[in-house]
Amino acid sequence: MRSHGVPDFPDPDSSGEINYGVSVSPEVFSRAAGSCKSIEPPGALDSERTPEQQSATLRFARCMRDNGVKDFPDPKNGEPLIDTTKIPSSNKPGGMTILDATTGKCTDLLEDAMGER
Repeated sequence: MRSHGVPDFPDPDSSGEINYGVSVSPEVFSRAAGSCKSIEPPGALDSERTPEQQSATLRFARCMRDNGVKDFPDPKNGEPLIDTTKIPSSNKPGGMTILDATTGKCTDLLEDAMGER
C-alpha cells in the first residue's frame, strides 16, 4: 500500500489488525488497494460474508448513518464494508474526519461484520 501511494499505511498490529483512517483521496486508495489485491488478507476490503456477518454489516451501516454519515450506503455482500467512492460526504472538507470518528463509534458492529468477534 505504501509503495502504491498511501505513504502512512500502517503495519498490522500483533493480532494482525490494521487500524487506519484513510488520509488520501478515494481514487488513490482504490488504486493502491487494487494493486495489492493479490496479497490482501481475508475480509480486509471485500469478501463474501456469512448471513450473520451481512446482518451485522447492515447494522453497522445504520449505525454510521445514525451517527453522522447520512449518505453511508448498505454494503452489498461481496463488496467492501466501507467504500468511500460511494460516500459523497467523505470527499468534502472534513468528511474523512467525520467518517473516521463515526467508524470508531460503530467499531463493535464493524468487528461483527468482519467476523472478528
